[in-house]
Amino acid sequence: MGRPPAQAGASDNLPSMVVKRLVGNALVCGTLLWSALKFSFEEKEALRGARSALSRNEAPVLWRFGTPPVLELTRCMDRVRSELARDSIVGFVSAEGPSGDQLFRWRWAAFLAPEIHLLEVHDPVPPLSTAFLVVYGREFRHRQIEPVFESPGCSLFRVRPVS
Repeated sequence: MGRPPAQAGASDNLPSMVVKRLVGNALVCGTLLWSALKFSFEEKEALRGARSALSRNEAPVLWRFGTPPVLELTRCMDRVRSELARDSIVGFVSAEGPSGDQLFRWRWAAFLAPEIHLLEVHDPVPPLSTAFLVVYGREFRHRQIEPVFESPGCSLFRVRPVS
């Protein structure tokens, strides 16, 4: 006696169905794994690119704590604070740039040095209403100012009275 025709064909196809299902599952799992790895790689590259974009020339309106421009300004204002008495009135002038850059640099500087009174100065040519002048991100020379300290990108000057 033999098997009925329907059962004979089913047992012959069982191994090939299992193989097809395993291959299909392997392809789906492989595709998902490849997609996840590719996504994580591209995300890592995007973050690396975003971090490197935060350079010294970043617009001050985009500055955030921990970024290189803020760290540089923090070092500058720490040095200024070490040279001046508390509640000193100091002028602050920075490099020119697009609309608002000087305002945002001055606001950051005032935030980083709350114990001194920082005034935004648009025209740093004496006579000034302050005895000191912080020059950030630019060079400045005038016969009526004398340097207290000068470093690249950050200087503190004493303004001599007009005689």
